[in-house]
Amino acid sequence: MSRASAVPRLVRWMLGLASPPSAREWLLADLQEEASARAARDGARAARRWCWRQLAGSIGPLAARRVSTIIHSIRSTHMLFWRRLPHDLGFAVRRLAKSPGFTLVCLLTLSLGIGSTTAVFTLVQQVLLKSLPVPHPAELYRIGDGDDCCVNTGLQGSHSLFSYDLYRHLRDNLPDFTDLAAFQAHVVPFNVRRDGAAPEPFPGQYVSGNYFATFGVPAARGRTLQPADDAPGAAPVAVMSYRAWEQRFASAPAAVGETVAINGVPATIVGIAPPAFYGDMLRPNPPDFWIPLSAEPLMQPAGRLIAQRGTHWLYTIGRWCRRARRRCCGSGWRDRTTSPQRIASGSRRRRSASSPPPRASRTCATRWPRA
Repeated sequence: MSRASAVPRLVRWMLGLASPPSAREWLLADLQEEASARAARDGARAARRWCWRQLAGSIGPLAARRVSTIIHSIRSTHMLFWRRLPHDLGFAVRRLAKSPGFTLVCLLTLSLGIGSTTAVFTLVQQVLLKSLPVPHPAELYRIGDGDDCCVNTGLQGSHSLFSYDLYRHLRDNLPDFTDLAAFQAHVVPFNVRRDGAAPEPFPGQYVSGNYFATFGVPAARGRTLQPADDAPGAAPVAVMSYRAWEQRFASAPAAVGETVAINGVPATIVGIAPPAFYGDMLRPNPPDFWIPLSAEPLMQPAGRLIAQRGTHWLYTIGRWCRRARRRCCGSGWRDRTTSPQRIASGSRRRRSASSPPPRASRTCATRWPRA
């Protein structure tokens, strides 16, 4: 029997791993010598059993000693670092003071790098990573025939914008949505005048009465718009953004219930939107006022977009019914989404029975920035 076979390989490996480097060589040599002598006297099997007994009795103390040595080494290195740190900092400051131009370039480079990285991460966090500030954001879908949401293309055959009559038809004939809201495709300027003050410009948007209910967004103060506010002949009301309430109305509690003149039409501010809500999509100029669609003829009498069946100026967004099977809308929606001939007549983009039906696509308004 060879000397190497007297000690099992696993025993040699475990003892070598547990023993300190300074004593590893002579410890394994002593074990090999004793195991060889026992193998010659009692046989190889007895020598192997003896090796395993030696491993069982010594592996614990050896491992504890090895760990203690490593901890002591780490502590020594740590203390040495803190002892030398003041000297290293003083040396670095003296060298940088001797080269002010180089120091200035280093500081500017670090500032630009840290600032740009922070800005990019903040943008990615707000737009891509942060959850929508609404309940169950994955249930929000936009109706349209493409994913280029929020762009007023006006292309022939496009099914991303809808007239008011067609929106009402879709709202009443799509049971797969618990709520289907409409909102103006772009923000418009409003002249808002308070009592005894000059008119001020505010960005605003016409929305349906179930706009806030579709998103599941409650009011920070007062209430949000209701379907009754969007009924024909209803008194004009408005919901103000939290940012406008803070910056333009000085967070006055009396702003809720105040009557202001919007484009010369008296309207009551019924509520304040929550701080994190900026609207239905990311915009450089988010709306400060949300006004029911029914008030559009009063505040813009020259336009009267609601009464124009051939004018498509509304986006639609809905909350998908949880009981409905999530699917892309296809031929099963044809009879329910194709508008009647009286709605399609006169449209610059006719929606006839031969036209492809709109399909539901995930909303592009994936993130709203924090106020």
